[in-house]
Amino acid sequence: MMQIYYIMFENAQGWRLALWFSVMLNVNLAMINLLPIPIPVLDGGHITFTLLEAAMRRPVNNRLRETLTTAATLL
Repeated sequence: MMQIYYIMFENAQGWRLALWFSVMLNVNLAMINLLPIPIPVLDGGHITFTLLEAAMRRPVNNRLRETLTTAATLL
């Protein structure tokens, strides 16, 4: 990644390219983080489980949570 930044800064408008690249990278990572995949490390997974618990009005079964987490992690 540092090599890409180095190449960008060799250009006359390098700082604009580097800023654009940084913004696009961060926006894409944020969108991936919010995907409703039931992987615990992703915020979208936490949101999905919270909405599911709110709809059911009880906590999600731990066995189901573990199964979905394992399946999503393997994918």
